[in-house]
Amino acid sequence: MKKVIALLIGLFFSTGLFMTATAENGDDNLLSKIKLSGFGYYMFGQIVSGIYGDDWEAPTTSFEHLWLNTSLLHLNLESNVSDWFTTKLGLEFYVTFPLKGSNAMDKSSYFRTYKAYLAEAAGIMHWDFEHPILSSLTIKTGMLPYTINPEVKTLGNYLFRSTVHPLSVQNKVDYPWADLLGGVAEAGFFENRVRFEAILASEFNYVPFFDFTPAFGLYYKPNEIIDVGGAIAFHHAIQANCALMPDSLGEKWQGVKLDFRAIFDPKPIFGGMDFLGKDQLKIYAEVAFLGLKDSLEVDTSQLAMQRTLDPSDSLGLNDLVFPANTILHRMPMTLGISFPTWKIVDVLALELEWFSSPYANDWFGKFDSQKAEARAPSSLKQWDNYINKDNFKWSLYMKKALGKFEVKGIFSSDHTIYLMNNVSNGNFEQTLKRPKDWHWLIQLRYNL
Repeated sequence: MKKVIALLIGLFFSTGLFMTATAENGDDNLLSKIKLSGFGYYMFGQIVSGIYGDDWEAPTTSFEHLWLNTSLLHLNLESNVSDWFTTKLGLEFYVTFPLKGSNAMDKSSYFRTYKAYLAEAAGIMHWDFEHPILSSLTIKTGMLPYTINPEVKTLGNYLFRSTVHPLSVQNKVDYPWADLLGGVAEAGFFENRVRFEAILASEFNYVPFFDFTPAFGLYYKPNEIIDVGGAIAFHHAIQANCALMPDSLGEKWQGVKLDFRAIFDPKPIFGGMDFLGKDQLKIYAEVAFLGLKDSLEVDTSQLAMQRTLDPSDSLGLNDLVFPANTILHRMPMTLGISFPTWKIVDVLALELEWFSSPYANDWFGKFDSQKAEARAPSSLKQWDNYINKDNFKWSLYMKKALGKFEVKGIFSSDHTIYLMNNVSNGNFEQTLKRPKDWHWLIQLRYNL
């Protein structure tokens, strides 16, 4: 990964030096091809209710009206080297506070956290053709954001924001894309009404790291009203560290993922709807299949063991039954609608998700035991929550732009993972586990 990033940075700045040298020789127009853009924001809000880790009863692992605040600066440098080649470099710097300190007397644990990182580094080759069949070709390489559904605000886009074994999905606050390290080749056919994608991504988010995932997508947009398509990904299909991990072990994390989406925009049907914004009155849906095998992901004998620990049945859960295996457990289904607001706000989108997975939404699972399985709950209350109560998620997203200034509001119960600074072995499960868990955030943003 470091070598790839270093190569891209070197390519970017080498191109910049070449353009500068050329400009010094008399072609000043080349300098105009280098563009600086970006944004900065301050975001604050609350985790109204949530749980850190898997110890639900401990006061140190529960969140109740916990305030959040983050400042971020994002800078983009884009170089249009030629009509067919573009390079992009994105840097981010952010400041945040740890959610909780290790103890009230440890002042150092409450200091602000500063971080700078490379958000995007990509080389993009793009061509347009006047051919009756092949219309365009675009090749992107490096570290770049990717989405299967451009309308997603919070929930969905699970082709690369998910794991198969153990089964999990993940969202990020106001970041609907997946971070992809690799390459994407996209060909447009028939005046770009049909698009075909071929992707090769190196895994740097989920274990086992640096495995390669090939993926292919096909999309059809016959007009401005309908846009449909889907993709298939072979998760961890090419193992990168075979010497460190036997094939029989590495194969446990592999699986086939399918992701389909549809976007419906009725505005062109009626025409003359200038009182609506371009992103309003859209309906979009997504259905994913995160693995095609109905393999059991958790040790259900632990459920029977928990019954023996509560013989009085104080929770009324001794009759709790783990459901039979079905592909429906691997199908997150998302529906979104962007409401008309008559330009009072630019975007008002509601997203609803049903994901009836009976497992803990924990992407690390039992990796420490060299098993690509979900972590078994430690109480009947947790078993009941995972099986019956945490299937529904929701998100309400609002945005209003005033020139270069934007205000965003996010209210949701989603799959965000909040990290704490006082746990050495990390947190890999969503924070908003129960039906009552949710958070809200307000973002004040300025675009350069």
